[in-house]
Amino acid sequence: MCMKSRKAKIEKAIQEGRLKHFEWGKKQKRRCVKERTPAEWVLVAEKLARENDDKVPSSGWLQENGYPRLCQVMREYPELFSHLQKEYRGGRTPEEWVPVAESVFSENGEKLPYGKWLEKNGYSGLCAAMRKHPELFSHLKQENRKGKIPEDRVEEAERLASENGGKLPYGKWLLDNGYSELAAAMRRRPELFSHLKQENRKGKSLEGWVQVAEELAEEHDGLPCGNRLRKSGCSGLVRMIKKYPGAFVHIPRKRDVPCA
Repeated sequence: MCMKSRKAKIEKAIQEGRLKHFEWGKKQKRRCVKERTPAEWVLVAEKLARENDDKVPSSGWLQENGYPRLCQVMREYPELFSHLQKEYRGGRTPEEWVPVAESVFSENGEKLPYGKWLEKNGYSGLCAAMRKHPELFSHLKQENRKGKIPEDRVEEAERLASENGGKLPYGKWLLDNGYSELAAAMRRRPELFSHLKQENRKGKSLEGWVQVAEELAEEHDGLPCGNRLRKSGCSGLVRMIKKYPGAFVHIPRKRDVPCA
């Protein structure tokens, strides 16, 4: 950007009140801007509200019209602006979005559609209000991205556990086999799945690895050392022994053969 156009933009910002003061430094390469104080930004917000039906314009409007710093100050010092109503992107307050959400909720089988659907179907303002004020919408259940809420995933998890010997497959298996939404639901609402046991990362529980270790010890007249276990594909057993040494103390170790 050339110096002339830069000066013109700065002068316009000063005229519009976005900059309080501007001075060019030596050789017009350095500049010193005296930033407004939070209290001075309150006056700017009040002026904008008076010009906009007593509501501060939405964050998107402020960003697009040269007031990004006002947005930042409002986030940092919300108590200074609590006396001002703010216009949301959709033109409604969070409270005004609640009956809209309830209407969509009842039309969708007593569940709010997931966020992406709302945004694509003209409810982006509702999404913004739900993110900023979730307490207003806590009485409404919402679908996740695949159209199911976490409660709906419990039956799916129970079926998988039943097909897998009474234990849920480990997390990586779920992700690799098309159950990423189930894994996400388990992370978000672990209490819903607390009645189900789950395999560890390598597909065996602690009890399963203890059984493997006992079988190896019986087969080799003692449990082989760590290097031999790793070479034979039992690196998971080595990790479990380090993590839970007390569970393997009853298993004799094979110490007379050096580890290669």
